[in-house]
Amino acid sequence: VVSSSNPDLLGIVESVGGQSDSEEEVEESLERGLAKVSWYKQEDNPTTEQVSSLTVVDRIFLYHDVVARRSDPLGQSGYVSDVSILCDCKSVKTGHVTRMVSSRTLTPVQPIKLGTYVVKGMWLGKVQDCYDNVTVRLSDGSVCEFLDAEIQNVCPDGYDPDQHEDDAFGECPYYPGVLVSFSQATLKQADWLKGNRSANVSLGPSRREGRVIAVEPGSASV
Repeated sequence: VVSSSNPDLLGIVESVGGQSDSEEEVEESLERGLAKVSWYKQEDNPTTEQVSSLTVVDRIFLYHDVVARRSDPLGQSGYVSDVSILCDCKSVKTGHVTRMVSSRTLTPVQPIKLGTYVVKGMWLGKVQDCYDNVTVRLSDGSVCEFLDAEIQNVCPDGYDPDQHEDDAFGECPYYPGVLVSFSQATLKQADWLKGNRSANVSLGPSRREGRVIAVEPGSASV
């Protein structure tokens, strides 16, 4: 959801007044017309909001929700068997918004990132730190991969830690198409996938550039 007072801030509804079924929760339940919301990056401090001040921006219908036609709410009912979601996508670099993009054509650049909940066997954990394996194409067509890439060694073009630490670019600095720069010393440590490694690591300027063509999860601390 988003709030009418701050439409740029996203949140997740934890509970809605009048919907508690547990007798143990009666004392903690909200009044009708109120909702408890965890706001993005403020999850530890949920707030109570007026339902009328909130707007649903994600999926309204879920699989197997029972529904009826708005024009005939007491008529024939059914259940949701498929949901199509259209998204407005904003470029992290230019701010340009592309509207009405099918979510089926989108995929996360980073399936595992800081704060993601993961499972291994019977254990549930939360990612505390993670690194990406970044594949880069150089100007001569050579392709190399930086394992567990770090910002200080493989730096995205235009990245400023003071400016981007808390925005989308800071959370996802590497994505296909972004230009990155790195030193010759860092290039020597890369895994070579295509092209002449010896010519690239021994010649040329001390600072090199390439374009990211793939990003995959590397190592993570959980």
